[in-house]
Amino acid sequence: MRIDQHIHSLDLGACPSPTQVMLKFAETIRQPGTGIGEAAGIVGQDPVLAAKVIKLANSMFYRGLRPSVAIEDAVARIGLQTLARLSLSLSPPDQHPVIDSFDLERYWHAAHARATAMHSLAKHIRCCPAAELYSLGLLADIGQLVLASTAREAGASEPPPQQLTAALFAHWSMPTIMIAAVAPHHTSVSAADGERLEKLRFMLDIANALCTSAPRPDALPAELRRTAAQMGLDDQRLHTIQAEIDTARQAVTDRFSAAPQHEAYTRLMRLHSTSAHGAAHAGQHAPANAVLITDDDASNIALLTRYLEPAGYTVYAASNAQDAIAIMQQSMPRILIIDWMMPGMNGLNACQSLRQQFGGRLYIVLLSAFVGSDRAIEALEAGANDFLEKPIERKLLLAKLRVAQRTVELTLDLEEAQHQSDATHRELTELNARLRQDATQDALTGLPNRRAFDAYLSETWAAARRHTLPIACIMLDIDHFKRVNDEHGHDAGDRALTALAGVLQTHSRAGDKAARYGGEEFVMLCTHSDLAAAFRLAERLRRQIEQLRGDYPPITISGGVAAMTPDMHEPAQLLRAADQCLLEAKRNGRNRIVMHATETQPPL
Repeated sequence: MRIDQHIHSLDLGACPSPTQVMLKFAETIRQPGTGIGEAAGIVGQDPVLAAKVIKLANSMFYRGLRPSVAIEDAVARIGLQTLARLSLSLSPPDQHPVIDSFDLERYWHAAHARATAMHSLAKHIRCCPAAELYSLGLLADIGQLVLASTAREAGASEPPPQQLTAALFAHWSMPTIMIAAVAPHHTSVSAADGERLEKLRFMLDIANALCTSAPRPDALPAELRRTAAQMGLDDQRLHTIQAEIDTARQAVTDRFSAAPQHEAYTRLMRLHSTSAHGAAHAGQHAPANAVLITDDDASNIALLTRYLEPAGYTVYAASNAQDAIAIMQQSMPRILIIDWMMPGMNGLNACQSLRQQFGGRLYIVLLSAFVGSDRAIEALEAGANDFLEKPIERKLLLAKLRVAQRTVELTLDLEEAQHQSDATHRELTELNARLRQDATQDALTGLPNRRAFDAYLSETWAAARRHTLPIACIMLDIDHFKRVNDEHGHDAGDRALTALAGVLQTHSRAGDKAARYGGEEFVMLCTHSDLAAAFRLAERLRRQIEQLRGDYPPITISGGVAAMTPDMHEPAQLLRAADQCLLEAKRNGRNRIVMHATETQPPL
């Protein structure tokens, strides 16, 4: 399975999480008082869940916002209700028979330990925020879990886990420097990021070394210890980091021993069955006419509520910015009225924070007792849509909120249209890919068809002429193929054609192009090949095909071989020369290869 097939067809739902972690997450996220930090702490214990959250936080729905890498930022962006719905989509390892041979618990221990090590190293080596490095350590080997969780055909080649990890990071819109840090090969970054990238790679190397079960810091490879010393990590600091890793390991062990696998599974299934409907209902967002009022003065909230509720608005209230953000995570009202002057985080800062987390989906009105041009500009630059001066005039307030509600309704319609457009785009992309394949691929044999071969021949011919490179062409035809169809049936003939195509694919070199040219006729263009080498290849193909045995009658082929010569001026001349040799092979008794005669016949 290729990298692009993994990325476009694989969902992280195929990857299980330890049941004990899923149970803790499901129990916590359903508690009414759960905060962003507590939820993020549990998400950060599991690579699969963290990957899902970061992937969603960086999806097209949040387009235009800075990519989220730190888990707490990603949780704050998508909200606790979305997180609650996400928990219902998780399934335990018991439902993943493909992963039976994979030690999930050991993988989970290693990922958590590596994340802890990266977070600890960030205190001593400053190149990225510690919370982002924790995510990097947790997900640095996610490709290994993805490969283990994917059902694959026997003998199918697979990309290296590190290559898949880097591709997944790119698909999730992770920063380029993070992608480069986990990529198996050297990846170029800007000169400004070069030193940071080297630090990240070193930190991953030493984190992996410290997380192995046997070595202690004083047993690290000499080269790692030298680099560590250059970065100010002496043995004492390495021992401190190792102690933090050991503490994290113990926490993992305690988690597994606190709820044995079978008990955790039973509790999790019971929780899912009783909470699915409630969580789905709770996950519904507030209606378009919902308004969140944030003001530290209870009398102002009461006044605004008296204005709004009779006009048909659903009112939410918060006395400070932190509570307002929590309500946003829970219910997502789209219209916000925020007082400028509040203790702690003021209205201006709250507006900036909400814009950063939720983008342009909100309509924010700032309240202030002093509204001059300078304040108006400051409010708009902070992300407010509008502003109101205290004391508030009821008619003006309702007029502004009617504009806000129409804007929110339009935004909701656009979001729905965007979701439908994205789905349609994916369907059209898949359809176009299938149409392109159908237009250039023979449906029976899987080889390129005549149209694809002619296009390849034209490109290769031009390149060979430009760089004076040899190319040769082999034309093949199944002997007495009509007799095969008449005596054994068209199904047997189709199987013979497919078997011959398999021989061509097996024995062609990189750069050669084999195609079904029509009916029982096949062609192969051999790049960087002279006449003698192409003739030897054609003979080898003839012998292999003569020995084919299966649920079809024995077949033989006749073939003609020609190479590009100085007197040929167009690709059609090369094809005609090979075709003339093929006709001569048939006239001379079939089951043979005839080579195009030239004035300077090359030795065989």
